[in-house]
Amino acid sequence: MATRSESLNESQTGALTTGPMVRVLSLVSIVLVVFSLCGAVTPTWASEGGAAAPTPSTTAIPVHGELDEIAGLKVLYVAGTNEEQGFAEGYLCARQIQELFLGFALRNALVRSPVMWDTIVVPLVKKRVDAPAPLRERLEAVLRGMRERDRGSLYLKPLKRDLTVDDLIAAAALPDWIGLMCSSFASWDRDAELESDADTITRVGRNLDYFGTDALTENLMLVVRAPTEGRHGWLSFGYPGLGGCITGISDQGVLVAVHDVLSMNRDRGTMTPRLMALEELIAHHDPKQHSAEDAAKYLRKFRYGMGGNVLLTWSRGASVLELDGRKTLDQGVTVREPAEGESCLACSNDFRARGRFRRECPRYNAIWDMMRVDSPDDLAESWAVTRSASKSDTLYRLVAELETGVVVLERRRTPGGEWYRPVKFNARPLLERAAALSPSPTEGAPTPPAPPSGKPKKKKGRVVL
Repeated sequence: MATRSESLNESQTGALTTGPMVRVLSLVSIVLVVFSLCGAVTPTWASEGGAAAPTPSTTAIPVHGELDEIAGLKVLYVAGTNEEQGFAEGYLCARQIQELFLGFALRNALVRSPVMWDTIVVPLVKKRVDAPAPLRERLEAVLRGMRERDRGSLYLKPLKRDLTVDDLIAAAALPDWIGLMCSSFASWDRDAELESDADTITRVGRNLDYFGTDALTENLMLVVRAPTEGRHGWLSFGYPGLGGCITGISDQGVLVAVHDVLSMNRDRGTMTPRLMALEELIAHHDPKQHSAEDAAKYLRKFRYGMGGNVLLTWSRGASVLELDGRKTLDQGVTVREPAEGESCLACSNDFRARGRFRRECPRYNAIWDMMRVDSPDDLAESWAVTRSASKSDTLYRLVAELETGVVVLERRRTPGGEWYRPVKFNARPLLERAAALSPSPTEGAPTPPAPPSGKPKKKKGRVVL
């Protein structure tokens, strides 16, 4: 694929949309930074066919990946070791990563000018953010891939310097400072006498509500990672070069989605951003071997700066993992299960099991009012429930059936603007395609042992996973 040699200027990155949520979160975010430095419609779906030819490699270094698309939605496949996946990601998406950084990291409610990035954000990240070692390793490889593909893609004109791994880690940490006001639900068959899992359909709906920029709407893609080095393969509904899991589906049939809860940890120690911890969770969780409590134990290894609700869904089951920096309460993570006799669960931005921060949420109420009357029986009904909680700042929304792998995704054309036609696809063949790109036969990611209890081990200031 031909690439441009010129650097992007600020006018090409798109304008930031504003609204009440952005203004409120801006104030919250600035306070946090200062403190830290001091110490019912049935949709029609686009065809699954018509995919473009994969982007070929033009480097002498092997690139274990492909960039393709489904009905206009870009799909990045990466395989090999953790570093090889990072190199392929950077090589195949060099310009997209540059555009995202300029149009997201440097244009938001927290970063009012480029100088704030270098004088406040990056020093704060170096001081406070404890990024998992596998993520840092992969992001360093992303930079190598970008450099190999197009040296100019690393240059950040507003900062007058090249992109660094600390920049990418800081960008991945931004949702901890500018919150994700999201909503979701999970439901499954009520009949406990079903003969097999094949008869069970677990449906999930998800709204990603976040401030919008042109860079975020234009560069949303599916990033499909092959299993590697003890890690399960998984599909991310997100962005290249931005580490962590916002919404993901693994090759083990697990769906993970994050939601913001305004519960700040004012401890002066280092903390791991939620999206980074969730990437480690989805890469290691196997519902056949691990329970929701095991997932909570895994997440308790990390220290958090911002509270959150994590929807963890698997075939015929779901839990919400409510977490924040209060280690004295359930060691930082409380598991919320469906009420007895119920086979559905809703999630938004308030704690319902962890207490203290519970409040009325109109998005939660919109979902639950429909769910408690009758759980959705098909994709169309799932759309009705999901759309009932969508807002003007919803960047994308999706419904998924975990047993079949079917996903329908709808995304904005522009921030707060019209929607693209929904795209329907199956996650399973996408994950299989990524695995097939591995340089050696993949037997599948081995099941990790149950997460250990006690304090996490430290190595060079980072949590050893």
